[in-house]
Amino acid sequence: MNHNSPRDISGLLEELGAGLKKRWGQNFLISGDVRTRIIDLLDIEPGAAVWEIGPGLGSMTEELLERGAHLTAFEIDWAFVRFLGDTLGARFEHFNVVQGDAAKTLIEVQAEHGNPDYVLGNLPYSVASAIIAVLLENGISAKRMVVMVQRELANRMVAGPGTKDYSAFSVLCGTRARMRKVFDVTPGCFYPAPEVVSSVVEILPGTEHEIRDPVLLSRLVRELFSSRRKTIRNNLKGSGLAAEYGLERLLDAFETTSIDTSVRAEALSTQDFVRVANALA
Repeated sequence: MNHNSPRDISGLLEELGAGLKKRWGQNFLISGDVRTRIIDLLDIEPGAAVWEIGPGLGSMTEELLERGAHLTAFEIDWAFVRFLGDTLGARFEHFNVVQGDAAKTLIEVQAEHGNPDYVLGNLPYSVASAIIAVLLENGISAKRMVVMVQRELANRMVAGPGTKDYSAFSVLCGTRARMRKVFDVTPGCFYPAPEVVSSVVEILPGTEHEIRDPVLLSRLVRELFSSRRKTIRNNLKGSGLAAEYGLERLLDAFETTSIDTSVRAEALSTQDFVRVANALA
């Protein structure tokens, strides 16, 4: 089939008895130039272990396999799983499709087979942040990850302190990996066309941060951003961390690291969050 043709895609969906499911963000990338640019950015070598999240009808899957990838695809839609198995599975030896919610199946496959060399994801807008969090918080490391997400989420992934897009998710991304927003993809490159612009982001796992307790760091960040307009001190009062550690100990950790609790969380750098979490650990 022609992956650039809305007519071909629509016809195949009808043949498969697979209607478009909005809740799963099924928008197919119909620009061959954009697909090639994304796969070139991933820059795999033959024989590399690659995970693809959200392959859909396999437009990028096929090109990855042709470049020699040993590919595991994560797909939630049973109709697409069967189609990929019947077509690409019959042509390529090193290809496997895992059905289910990627937020769960990624961890299961990691536990059984270890980490991949590369990760590619055309992520549904509604669950993109959850999937990225699973990748980063569960140590699913790779040489390089390339994801396509809604532009607003991409801006949060790369945002720095003091900016309107800086959030708890920005800190999660910045403490676990190096992020680079590479290019935008307009709605016309998809079928059906979404109402928003997408962005392609390169993720290079690993940073200079030495994190003693990643779970504690994540809790600290979420609690300090729980009410953006409140100061750090006011967010700490009555927090779960205060109940567990005691407010005085939390404030001591900030004093030890010379971080002012009268400012808002958005004023702190990723290194500031790490320093406080390490002081508590």
